[in-house]
Amino acid sequence: MIHSFVLYEKNQLSTDISFDELKKLLHERKQLIWVDLEQPTEEEVAILSDVFNFHPLAIEDCTNISYYPKIDNFEDYLFMVMHAVDFASQEKELSTLELSLFLSGNYVVTYHARPIRSVIQTKERCQKNPLQIMGKGSDFLVYTILDSLADNFIPTLNALDHRIDEVEKEIFVDAPAVLNKIITIRNDIINLRKVIRPQRNTINLLTRGNLPFIHKNNLIYFRDIYDQLYRISEQSDGYRDMISGVLDTYLSLTSNKMNQIMKTLTIVMTIMLPLTLITGIYGMNFEFMPELHTPWGYFAVLGAMVAIAIALIFYMKRKKWF
Repeated sequence: MIHSFVLYEKNQLSTDISFDELKKLLHERKQLIWVDLEQPTEEEVAILSDVFNFHPLAIEDCTNISYYPKIDNFEDYLFMVMHAVDFASQEKELSTLELSLFLSGNYVVTYHARPIRSVIQTKERCQKNPLQIMGKGSDFLVYTILDSLADNFIPTLNALDHRIDEVEKEIFVDAPAVLNKIITIRNDIINLRKVIRPQRNTINLLTRGNLPFIHKNNLIYFRDIYDQLYRISEQSDGYRDMISGVLDTYLSLTSNKMNQIMKTLTIVMTIMLPLTLITGIYGMNFEFMPELHTPWGYFAVLGAMVAIAIALIFYMKRKKWF
């Protein structure tokens, strides 16, 4: 699916124009063009090479999965790969969506294999007030998309915070699923950090003023995105420490429960050991055993066993072993 927005010099906005018209407008360089490719077909992907003449390596990066953000300078345009949160996977395991961007002086091209909230939000804003975003240049349009992308990390962090609070309460309940929840949250945080840190560094490249198509007046906006991603990165580090602490606490509680079980079994075995020894001795049934012909020998042995057990229990309680 291809959506296109064209802001003309007279501040008129046109949408969904044809490929032929796009080629004409690209050569005129008087309008600002934004083309968004969302879940494009093979025929629609051809616009990247046939209309915009992008480098084959950049097109290959668009169509293939890239796990790390990046930025490449192709002189005529900048190519960026960013990542957004996949809100459709929030109930399961956190995952991200890849967003590829081409930035030039008079156009912006975005490519993504699945719907991305930040792109949808920017489209809606452009339709309501195109001058507020597209009227400030192609770099400001890219800033708007990336700023919305960074903002959409916040609900994910809030959800992680809530999940950590819940699992902190559950670790004191003997629930087999608690460990799985802790591991899932930890993996989500790790996946989030793998995206945020490189993305923060990539945005930092846009704030230095040495890349084309980024106007000096708009550098401050990209610095704002960098600052926000820095705070998000620090917050994710804090969540990583928190979930590590929860995991350590859970393992300590599990270890203590196991120690209590082993302690109870040890006490039982300690009490049973002398009784087993006595029964073993009298179970041999020698003919000349002294107690063999004693009428009260059986009850005397039972009484001795009970006395030994009581004495051991009393001794262990006095030593505060249980």
